[in-house]
Amino acid sequence: LALRSSSHRVASRRSCCFPSHPYPALRVAMAADGSTLTLEDLGPVTGEGDAHHHAFAHDDDDGPGDPEFATDMEVDVAPGGGVTKKVTRQGTGWEKPGKGDKVTVHYVGKILNPIANGDGVGGENPDAYGDFSEGSTFDSSRDRGDPFAFDLGMGSVIRGWDLGVATMRKGEVCILKCGAEFAYGARGSPPKIPPGATLHFEVELIDWISIK
Repeated sequence: LALRSSSHRVASRRSCCFPSHPYPALRVAMAADGSTLTLEDLGPVTGEGDAHHHAFAHDDDDGPGDPEFATDMEVDVAPGGGVTKKVTRQGTGWEKPGKGDKVTVHYVGKILNPIANGDGVGGENPDAYGDFSEGSTFDSSRDRGDPFAFDLGMGSVIRGWDLGVATMRKGEVCILKCGAEFAYGARGSPPKIPPGATLHFEVELIDWISIK
């Protein structure tokens, strides 16, 4: 059986449709990093033009197949859910900043769970960290009107940021939820961050300067 295929790059995947009339149309889609291979039976078609149409009609229009780009879907950035990400506004292009790049962001930081062990909110000395209720903002570059710049992946910010911002595209806005082990740990950061706090950040990646 001689097969004739057509291929086209759609977002970060390469899709192929084969064969042509009168056999059933099949689509093979592979993620850009080669991690996922999908074979789909698209059913019989009446001609080569229809086969080509079926091959690409079902490709996503929202962006690449990588789940970290999916809008309003919470995905793990770190193993075990220590850092999760939910995109609320898609960025542009497909490039992401790399280690050592100077990134500029806007952010709003909130305390997700203010109950802590020991001193601090909910502990023996609840006044040690001020009046922070769940969802209260402890820091905001937007309120200051001053974007924040840092060197990505160099340990100058919490681990959750180094991991999460590295997955973002220019102009993207996302929610990063960082467990204590990827934020300020069991000690917190007095007087604003209670011990063991999970933090919620709305982050916008404004731009970055690449060191490459």
